[in-house]
Amino acid sequence: PFVAESLEDIAQVVHSPWDLHDGGASDAGYGYRCLTRFLTAADGTPLRPDLLYFNWGIHSAVPGSDEAERYAKYLSWIVQELTEWARSSSDDEDPVKLLFALTSPWLNDKDKDDVIVEHNKQAKRLMNLFQLQTV
Repeated sequence: PFVAESLEDIAQVVHSPWDLHDGGASDAGYGYRCLTRFLTAADGTPLRPDLLYFNWGIHSAVPGSDEAERYAKYLSWIVQELTEWARSSSDDEDPVKLLFALTSPWLNDKDKDDVIVEHNKQAKRLMNLFQLQTV
């Protein structure tokens, strides 16, 4: 709500999948499986924004879990699909700009933060490979 309110004069901010509780995106595996749904409005209309700011990471930061181990694989699949989607526009549309948000540190749990630091390194390498900016 804060970002949407702060930018309401210049942008329509949409948090997909229109979840008002906990973010709704879950771990990177879930993100990959539901990516098509995340790229649609609540009524099912496909979204085609000027900029897609995206992140997966915090829900995959469980030390020793299968999800933590598979993070880079799922994120790579997500980025492959998003880059194809972003470029697949009609002749009169510009490609969608993609911007990846690195995951914030987990300040009160070193083990989880260690996973996040490693995931951010993997994400940076992947975004560099696809020539995508990170923040």
